[in-house]
Amino acid sequence: MENVKSIDSEKTLELIENEYKSGGINAVIQWLETIFPNETFVDLNQGVPNEKIYKVCNRAIYRLDKQGNVTNFVYLPKIEGIQNCNLIRIFSISYVAEPFQIELYGIDTDVEK
Repeated sequence: MENVKSIDSEKTLELIENEYKSGGINAVIQWLETIFPNETFVDLNQGVPNEKIYKVCNRAIYRLDKQGNVTNFVYLPKIEGIQNCNLIRIFSISYVAEPFQIELYGIDTDVEK
């Protein structure tokens, strides 16, 4: 399968932190929409047997409270009406002025890597 983006958790967190440092939550939103648009194929790189490739079908960014819990405040809402999406990856950044959590949703493509 061509054009599969590999997600390395540590590197991705570093990229998210750098985006936040350069332009705050708006820079993170732009980065997420650019790097993981809907229909993007991703490899989660979890090192588990029979690992699958997923197709991104939605994403969201929520504010976290001081304890690191998701609040009702949404920086980037999920797109309404998209069905059959499962939460495939969470990135939480709780140690910045505006703590947030990124959620990526995907569809299992039934393609093993």
